[in-house]
Amino acid sequence: GRIGGEEFAVLLPDTRTDQAQTVAERIRSAVARIAIETGYGTVRFTVSVGVTQSDPGDDSIDTLLARADAALYNAKAAGRNRVIVRLAGARHSRF
Repeated sequence: GRIGGEEFAVLLPDTRTDQAQTVAERIRSAVARIAIETGYGTVRFTVSVGVTQSDPGDDSIDTLLARADAALYNAKAAGRNRVIVRLAGARHSRF
């Protein structure tokens, strides 16, 4: 669902981080393949994705969303159009 102006969240229950990363990469790749021809040229789209996993130390859904949001902003800062995984207590990994 939409959680901000152009931000969406996807909750994948019973899904490991590597599986969620695969889903995110499939979405990113599918969006990157979209090309719309206009009178002004071709319009293309990119998606930056932050992936995280719930952790026993998370005290609320807000903690989980904040970690995913941090991963998203890492993806944007790293050049956009990528998937970044951020786990509790960890920096981030680029995929």
